[in-house]
Amino acid sequence: MDITVVLSVIGGVVQEAYANSPGVRALIVDWDAQAAETQQPSVQSMEAAGIHALWGSDLEHTIEQSGHGELLTPAAKRGVRDPGELDRAELEHLARWVQERLYLDRDARDEPFWNPDKRWSGADLGAELAVLLELKGLTP
Repeated sequence: MDITVVLSVIGGVVQEAYANSPGVRALIVDWDAQAAETQQPSVQSMEAAGIHALWGSDLEHTIEQSGHGELLTPAAKRGVRDPGELDRAELEHLARWVQERLYLDRDARDEPFWNPDKRWSGADLGAELAVLLELKGLTP
């Protein structure tokens, strides 16, 4: 599955990030925001929202008008796939996604680590899984 990332930029500053794959994190390196004392660029981390958050928005309309609307179309609108049609890479992606949502956590320094006691919400996990299945074309 190709991953589509949409960055909304105003005045040279990334305002929002969206992705058609759960768990995408963008690193924004801003060379215009160099600190005078260090001459180092600013580096920010931003979790991308699901691409479905764009549906019905002005941003989606703008993307459609530019001729790139097909990149935002959920797979479910094109018909339901049989899970047997998934290739190995897609199956690995699904398994990795479940594994990361259940056990991959972040420490105080925002470093990832595997946590067998990670807390998660069944409702949130179910909602994210529904979006992932939709993106894979596995929902009606």
